Amino acid sequence: MFRNDHQDEFYELTRPDMYGEEIYEQYHRAVQSGDLSGFLASTNMEDVRQHHMYLPQLTPCPVDLLLEKFYFPEDNRQIYVSHHVRHMPPFLHTHEFFEISYLLDGRAEHTIDGRVLAMNPGDLCVIPPFTEHSMIRCDGLLFNILLKASSFEVTYRSLLNDYSSPLVSFLYHSFFCSNLSKYHFIKGTDCPEAAHELLQLLILEKLRQKNCNADDLPYVWMMKSFFALLSERSAAQNGSSDNLPLYPHSAVPSILNYLKQHYKEATLQSVAKAFNYSPSYVSRLIKAQTNTNFISIQRRLKINEACRLLKETELSVSDISAEVGFESCSSFYKAFMAQTGHTPSAYRIS
Repeated sequence: MFRNDHQDEFYELTRPDMYGEEIYEQYHRAVQSGDLSGFLASTNMEDVRQHHMYLPQLTPCPVDLLLEKFYFPEDNRQIYVSHHVRHMPPFLHTHEFFEISYLLDGRAEHTIDGRVLAMNPGDLCVIPPFTEHSMIRCDGLLFNILLKASSFEVTYRSLLNDYSSPLVSFLYHSFFCSNLSKYHFIKGTDCPEAAHELLQLLILEKLRQKNCNADDLPYVWMMKSFFALLSERSAAQNGSSDNLPLYPHSAVPSILNYLKQHYKEATLQSVAKAFNYSPSYVSRLIKAQTNTNFISIQRRLKINEACRLLKETELSVSDISAEVGFESCSSFYKAFMAQTGHTPSAYRIS
């Protein structure tokens, strides 16, 4: 059951965004009526630029790749909460982190990987890294909870180990494998009341503290509890995530963790030897429980490390290609573009 007993405080905490909402609504009406000149005559564009607002045709488009460093500048930061300003014009983008869109009031429409997803109060959508999406309409109260992906597996390892549900399966596959599904959508009516209350309290505390607390550990605990509550419910109800196989309770998690540590030099033969299996058995096991293959998982791990090196070091692209285990720059470029949608050089300066 969805309840929002904190709605008045949510609106009070987002009051500073009202200026932006008013400008966006005026802009939208001007576009609809064909009177952009009238909008420009009545609007202080310098204020618009100072507020970093995006108005198509009038201001620069925001970056199309949002980086973790903008939201998680310190190692102890794991969770960031942002308010989606109503009536903001849509723009397609991707990001390095996980995002949970949570609608508390009104209506919203999300486009994810080309699909339009309508949201009602209480609905939430989990979007993994490097998924192209845009909020094409929002006339309500919507928050985005951002989860740091670079330490996701370590932070939520107990969740991945202890629960079997469509939600955990989605998180598991998003982290270890190619994105078989671009989102996991949960209706507000399918989310336990305790989970709603927990997520709303997390958002409130983050807004009250202006995302500036010294340590995110209490919020990580709240998020783990939230995921656990959802997992217990969704295990029985089968949430929508494109029919992913359930999280495998077998040797696969251990195999993938091993591969994560030895991705550069690992071969199917070396992994099989480490676990006392035949290479063909390991291959079939991975395929059956992840719906992808050994090479694809290894390539994904290499590109993840390449992303880190591009942002955190001054190594050349060719050196990074060799460092993560690609035999040639051309194969590295092709794999990097396929996973991120950007060239290595464009990703580094974004």
